[in-house]
Amino acid sequence: MRKVLASFLMVCLGTALAAGLPREQQAVAQSQSESVSEPVIAAAGDIACAPPATRTSSKCHQQDTANLLAAGGYDAVLPVGDTQYNCGELSAFSQVYDKTWGPFNAISHPAVGDNEYVGSTCSTPGASGYYTYFGAAASPLDQPCTQACKGYYSYDLGSWHVVVLNSECSQVGGCKSSSPQGLWLKADLAAHPAACTLAYWHRPYFTDGGGTSSSTNPLVKILYAVHADVLLVGHQHIYERFAPMDPSQVADPAGIREFIVGTGGKSHSSLASTPPPNAEARNNTAYGVLRLTLHAAGYDWQFIPEAGKTFTDSGSATCHGGGGDTTPPTAPTGLTATAPSGAQVNLSWTASTDNVGVTGYRIYRDGAFLANTGTTTSFTDATAAAGATYSYQVSAVDAAANESARSNSASVTTPSPGTLTFDPTDDAYVEQAAPTTNFGAATRLVADNSPVDQFLVRFDVALTGCSTITAASLRLTVGSGSSDTSPSGGNFFTTGTDWNEATVTWDTAPAAGTAVGSLGAVAINTTYSLDVTQAVTGPGPVAFRVSSTSSDGVRYFSKQGSTTQAPKLVITCS
Repeated sequence: MRKVLASFLMVCLGTALAAGLPREQQAVAQSQSESVSEPVIAAAGDIACAPPATRTSSKCHQQDTANLLAAGGYDAVLPVGDTQYNCGELSAFSQVYDKTWGPFNAISHPAVGDNEYVGSTCSTPGASGYYTYFGAAASPLDQPCTQACKGYYSYDLGSWHVVVLNSECSQVGGCKSSSPQGLWLKADLAAHPAACTLAYWHRPYFTDGGGTSSSTNPLVKILYAVHADVLLVGHQHIYERFAPMDPSQVADPAGIREFIVGTGGKSHSSLASTPPPNAEARNNTAYGVLRLTLHAAGYDWQFIPEAGKTFTDSGSATCHGGGGDTTPPTAPTGLTATAPSGAQVNLSWTASTDNVGVTGYRIYRDGAFLANTGTTTSFTDATAAAGATYSYQVSAVDAAANESARSNSASVTTPSPGTLTFDPTDDAYVEQAAPTTNFGAATRLVADNSPVDQFLVRFDVALTGCSTITAASLRLTVGSGSSDTSPSGGNFFTTGTDWNEATVTWDTAPAAGTAVGSLGAVAINTTYSLDVTQAVTGPGPVAFRVSSTSSDGVRYFSKQGSTTQAPKLVITCS
């Protein structure tokens, strides 16, 4: 009986709206529909073609989907953006949308899309056509408003709390948690705790291409933190249902299930060749609406196709805050945080317990949700920045999405990037023609091919305050004894470290190992730098052997020849 009355009410309201029913009276009827204990709603976006909106077999099926609304006995209609193409002009709304979906405006709660702001062929400042057409229903928080309005708001349907957000982030000061919309969302959810929460906006967060939308990521994290159940979106002109996921697109029974319902009638778009992670159903051949029945502790879904199409999709789920198990796990204890590098923080903690079983843990950084992890009691934050201080907490969740209190706080400061400079512990040249002679006290390091002279240089690397080597370079300064310009600065190789400058000779010097680079022509009194990162992999001794194929050799300052122009090993680290 309720469905019959609701259907009759919608038809009457549609007639009254066409005759100019005041918005105040529409709001009364709207509030009446919201008081239904188990409301049934219809959702779709990407709806009405631009005038003249001529129907073909493949596009402009807005009347077909409107027919589904008339036949469904719905308590609320949720247009999820791009309601009127191509730019949401008021005249276009009047000619197409109003004649198809318009009769259901009294029970409609619209979300704004990108085409309402700027379409493919025209521009409507501040989505003025959309906000003028829908009036207070489109942006009740800032009335009167017909341009540059908020476009986000919330309401209750039965026992459900419903949040409508504006995914055109640049139009409303951004979508970050610190933006006006983000701050409003956190306050609204705190003020309206509910067993079941539904959110919708226009642009998909989980996309058919397999990724996520970075712009709305903060909003999803806020919703996930309060155990929101359903996210409805459009923009992609397809139907797609995902399994519940966390904001990182990892399957999570306590996560948010997204439905892409860009099937309002305008046109279809192609599907990605490979289904994205956790996609459970998808279609791009049928226009239609998603029918949701909102129970006190769960929901049923069914995709209703237009007449003549057979694709459908249906199922049921329990809300994270509804049904059976209501006992949260115990809080994790003993959380510790260490930073082995500037780009990594390692967390570990003692496991929680639960009356049924812990299914995972949630990581919070500086009070904001960071990631969902499995049942292991450790986590690596690979998104940390060098030289930053963070505070972490962890909570446990169970299969019913009950979340524990958060653990103790663990703070850590990641190492700052820096530069370490090392002087050589030993350097010397050796001469083939004098195989047993030591030249370790010489003021120069010689690389020449006539006579054949080569030199060695050794460093002891200590990484105090440095966790990860990001670059290493060997610096040498050309000294006296060289020509003004030598054609070759030498060929550089790794070599053994078991030698010292006081005893090494040609016969006892370690052989050349792996080539690390070479220097071309060099000039006297000039310092040169050679990248040797591949040879410096950690703390400990490292040595190089340098030769030349040029008969016009090069002579660099040794550590005996100059304290300021001696060889240097410079390491950049984090």
